[in-house]
Amino acid sequence: LVPRQSQKEDDAPAFDNQDEEEYVPVRKRRQQISKVAEQRRAAAMDRSSDESEEEDESESDQDEAKQAKRSKQSLVDKVRDLRAKNADMFSEQAVAEREEKELMRGLDAGRMPLKGHSELAHDVAYTKPLTTSWAPPSHIRAQSLAEWTKFRDKWSILVEDSMGIENT
Repeated sequence: LVPRQSQKEDDAPAFDNQDEEEYVPVRKRRQQISKVAEQRRAAAMDRSSDESEEEDESESDQDEAKQAKRSKQSLVDKVRDLRAKNADMFSEQAVAEREEKELMRGLDAGRMPLKGHSELAHDVAYTKPLTTSWAPPSHIRAQSLAEWTKFRDKWSILVEDSMGIENT
């Protein structure tokens, strides 16, 4: 076994912390940034107040007072103020009209024919039905109208064509 050699202070690597900046926590950095921003605003306000008239100052004071009031208001108070300003928007009649429009949109969407995504993308519209050679099996074709009606009633099958007339 070889005994460990102890490092001497002269052999230890030297770290130059003098060139590096000291770490400042985020909270302190944000506070410093906000202080700088406030000083810039104050300087800008001083410059603008020297150039503007007394009327401008009173208007800016009123604007600042409104902004301060808005920032101090709770969300409930803000909603109450908005509803007071836009009373017609929240009236029962307006709400009923909006609901009716939404219902009509839903009904219109229900009448839309079933199409594939490519047909929808290319706005394909069919004017006449597709003709096929398919026919129901012979044991179904042999049934009477009463048997068809009984089967449809049992399974709650609604049969209508484009004219709204029941098929037989």
